[in-house]
Amino acid sequence: ILTFSGPWLVFALAGVSYLWSAGCVLGRKRDATPERVSEHAIGGELLAGFRAIGEDRHLQIVIGLTAAQMFVAGALEVVIVVDAIRILHAGNSGVGWLNTALGVGGLLGGLVGVVLTARKRLAGDFRLGLGGFGIALVLRASSNNYAIALVLFALMGMGSTLVDVTGMTLLQRAAPPNVVGRVFGVLQSLMLAAIAIGSLITPLLISQLGPRATFIAVGAVLP
Repeated sequence: ILTFSGPWLVFALAGVSYLWSAGCVLGRKRDATPERVSEHAIGGELLAGFRAIGEDRHLQIVIGLTAAQMFVAGALEVVIVVDAIRILHAGNSGVGWLNTALGVGGLLGGLVGVVLTARKRLAGDFRLGLGGFGIALVLRASSNNYAIALVLFALMGMGSTLVDVTGMTLLQRAAPPNVVGRVFGVLQSLMLAAIAIGSLITPLLISQLGPRATFIAVGAVLP
């Protein structure tokens, strides 16, 4: 679409897709408002998610590893541009095609994740997604071949989606029901912070180590 119609249609279609999604949600019935059992200070409510995580090793592992994966995902936002332009010499369109490979891999990863969750071996599948994402990025440092790069970025997309599917499911099962919303609030905040940190640190690593060494250093975090 970007090639044949320009950026305006891409933004327009993205906006329409969000409006369509909002319309789907508007049709849902609201849950009944729960009865208020007791009054709590707002400070205690805000900290409840952190307390739940601090008391549960399972939550710490899942949230910590998910944040690590998002750190690498933030780094990938920089890596993908450097890879396309400085290593593959594919220009601006190369950035788009590598992103496309990520998206295609993400779709496939979603399908794989649905199948794997039926096996009830979520921890192993979570580990598989983390390792696959990181190892594919490490291997990216070993070749200048464009086709291989597309395949590896697709594998990164698969690994990322697999982490999302299995990690969120594990978190829902491990978090106490009365604070699960607050635990997810902590997770989302950490994910955004990790993406920002990854995207900030990576240019410094590239300037000091070079692109290929940075691919290895960042990718090796997850395995």
